Amino acid sequence: MRNTLNNMDVRQLTGDDLELIAKAEEAIDANADVEGGVHTVGAAVCDATGHIHVGVNV
Repeated sequence: MRNTLNNMDVRQLTGDDLELIAKAEEAIDANADVEGGVHTVGAAVCDATGHIHVGVNV
């Protein structure tokens, strides 16, 4: 059975997905200007060698 949401295929998050989400959250926390932060977008991607790159909006 195909799992869809708004005509998009969806799947369960994997451990790797959750690790990327955690790294993005860490990037937001590490770069916040004040307690609670003002950065609202964090990103984490894994390259072909397995290295994780993170960033936040500025």
